[in-house]
Amino acid sequence: ALAVGCSAWHTHQIAANGASYTIPITDCQISITTDLVCCSCITLYAIYKDSMRTALRRESLDGAHELSAWTRFSLAAIAVPLVSPAAVLAAHLFLSRLGEVHASLVSYMQRRVASRRREKEEKARKSHKKMSSAKWCNLGLWSGDC
Repeated sequence: ALAVGCSAWHTHQIAANGASYTIPITDCQISITTDLVCCSCITLYAIYKDSMRTALRRESLDGAHELSAWTRFSLAAIAVPLVSPAAVLAAHLFLSRLGEVHASLVSYMQRRVASRRREKEEKARKSHKKMSSAKWCNLGLWSGDC
């Protein structure tokens, strides 16, 4: 569906502008196109290697993990023409590190909550000690000085 949508948009642009996309002619166009193609290939290769390495690390390469690696690679290949190779690589790195970041955030929040609870309990103990150190009077029935 995404490919059909992109093709329809490009066809509409060609029909509306009356011109088609051409092969780069000037040195600047050739340089930019070469850079874009090289960056795209390097990005896709890095995503493929990282996805396969992750699949191999999880378990021996079985069908499910290999399919997951190829799915990630395919989605990246589809996304490169729509956004930039840098955006695709950034999204891949974010998603691949999300588990580590999530674990770090959970650990940080657990330590922070535990620290706050300890502080509150310490304050409550101190105020309780002040209250318990005061003489208990029972409305003065047992001792005459209350």
